[in-house]
Amino acid sequence: MPDTQLPEDKLPARDILLRGTAVEDVRKGLQSAIEQAASRGDRVVLVLDQMDAWLAMAEAREVEVMDLLLSLREQTSFFAEKLVNAREQKVHSTIVTVSADDPLLHAQTTTLEKEHAAFALSLAHEAYRVMALRLLDTGTALDVSGVVRITGGGKGNGGMADAEFLYYVSGDGGVKVFERGA
Repeated sequence: MPDTQLPEDKLPARDILLRGTAVEDVRKGLQSAIEQAASRGDRVVLVLDQMDAWLAMAEAREVEVMDLLLSLREQTSFFAEKLVNAREQKVHSTIVTVSADDPLLHAQTTTLEKEHAAFALSLAHEAYRVMALRLLDTGTALDVSGVVRITGGGKGNGGMADAEFLYYVSGDGGVKVFERGA
């Protein structure tokens, strides 16, 4: 029987359990995960999905969550900090997804709605690229589900032109992305 063992450096990461929803609990858990991935020499891409849901469930404020994100993105190696003027970022890139539907950003009557809108707008201003999905303005179509728009965020577009594409989600869950008129 052939040996199907993966090499030590290719083993999947171990699970990290968050101890609670407080900002410090989440920070410690994410820092552990980043340390674990960075120790393998990989370029770490931090993917934080639906952070606005955590903002709504936790007792955190928008400013605290943005501070957490900034500290995670700027996290440096302990050894790099000991060297003179040497900084090695542990997180190569960060992808954050949030719900940013029109009603969530414009109807700001409660504290939660205000915090959510401030969070989404702060992320857009900090971003190099912003990708947004929306339904068609004209309603539904048989062959198009909506529009994907990619623009430069508040930090600039890095020399890339803004783009807009159409997408179609088929019944089996497959997605096709194509240019307008194609």
